[in-house]
Amino acid sequence: MRRVLSFLVIGTLVMLAPRGSDAAGPWKAQIVDAETKRPIEGVVVVAVWKKVSPGVIHREEAFHDAVEVVSDADGHVVIPARNTWSWKPFTSIEGPTITAFKGGYQYPWRFQGSESWDFARDPTPSRRAWEQLAEEGVVIELVPAKTREERLWAVAQRPSAPDELIPRWLEAMSQERVRLGLGPWPTR
Repeated sequence: MRRVLSFLVIGTLVMLAPRGSDAAGPWKAQIVDAETKRPIEGVVVVAVWKKVSPGVIHREEAFHDAVEVVSDADGHVVIPARNTWSWKPFTSIEGPTITAFKGGYQYPWRFQGSESWDFARDPTPSRRAWEQLAEEGVVIELVPAKTREERLWAVAQRPSAPDELIPRWLEAMSQERVRLGLGPWPTR
């Protein structure tokens, strides 16, 4: 009986043990203007990770972490590596979801060359680009906004991260909103 009980306890502990350590990143990119192909300095990039666990009907998602970086004079950004290990059984850390903003540019960003990809027929180029982002790096393009509507759409987007983790994003967004005749970005 003791053997069976010991086996059950050990088996349960193994099943409930957290996943092994999953280091991810760093993610590297150069951000360029989609038309001129010149690097863009001062692009605020926010990467967000979420905790994902099983739910009754749908999986449960919750904020885990976020990091904010700004592109340098050569348009380069590096999002630091993250450990995606979770102590909670059956919970994983997913991400990052990456958002980039610079006043005068459209939302969303795109991988260089992606405007010709047929995602419905072949998702391979997109998958390859995401893998490259976490390895040697990629080129990301921002498309200049030509109309007020395109600029308004860009300032309507917001990363799902607490305000205190994205102060430069909020500042850049507020400046663009003021240039558009709107009030500064409301804080939570």
